[in-house]
Amino acid sequence: MQVSTSVGTDTKAQGDTNQPVFPVGQMLLFSLVTVLFFLWGMSNNLTDILVQQFRKSFELSTFSAQLVSTANFTGYFCMAIPAALVMRRWGYKTGMVMGLCLFGCGMILFWPRR
Repeated sequence: MQVSTSVGTDTKAQGDTNQPVFPVGQMLLFSLVTVLFFLWGMSNNLTDILVQQFRKSFELSTFSAQLVSTANFTGYFCMAIPAALVMRRWGYKTGMVMGLCLFGCGMILFWPRR
């Protein structure tokens, strides 16, 4: 077994354990992204509850009700490459904002009507 050692190591970097995890001023950004992914994950988990409610409300068969989940995850499949192209061209920030806008538009489509 061979052990690799680095030549000319910095003793200050090895002994300093009080370095921040995030660069100064980036904690707010990290918190916002964490909350964003929490909300996306939570809404994704609500899909299973919606499937059961659609099944009861519209008297759907099990197969028909699962088509709701299939449509949801087909959206992820269809939008993966366009989202990657947007992020490659304009960056991750623009990609996240576009994702939030599309998510908001989709939520407006489920606005209850009288």
